Amino acid sequence: MTDLSAKSDWDFYFCNVNGALSSVMVDLEGNRRAPVAGKPWLLWVWVHMRLPRDDGLSSDQEASTLHEIEDFLTGSLSESDGELLGRITGDERREFYLYSPSSECIDSAIEKLRRAFPEYVFKCGTRHDPSGVSIVTSCIRPTLICSGSRIDAWSTS
Repeated sequence: MTDLSAKSDWDFYFCNVNGALSSVMVDLEGNRRAPVAGKPWLLWVWVHMRLPRDDGLSSDQEASTLHEIEDFLTGSLSESDGELLGRITGDERREFYLYSPSSECIDSAIEKLRRAFPEYVFKCGTRHDPSGVSIVTSCIRPTLICSGSRIDAWSTS
């Protein structure tokens, strides 16, 4: 799995996302720093699982491949200074959310992923989000609600 660095504070929890049981992983430290100066682009990549569990979460049979995909993706995007801040697994897919200085790196990263993992279907998108509010809305607020965590380092209104 991706190296969870010492300057990270990862939280993992389960909740419903759009009506589907989901596992969420969020870097609370990275999100405390949001918006990250010089990284105004939210990038997202979805990988559709081939062997999900009946409840839509990832299966043991597919876990190592999903970790390889995550490592490959984050490695590729880190070359362009992209930073993984959250991941949602549910509804038979894994979603990665990163912030980057540019949206241009996503096409190259997806092409590399498709060549390395041709049996998987990937979807991606970008949003110019210099305020960093998208990751807070997608991952942090559910963290506060589902896990009971409390973060005073910033406020979102």
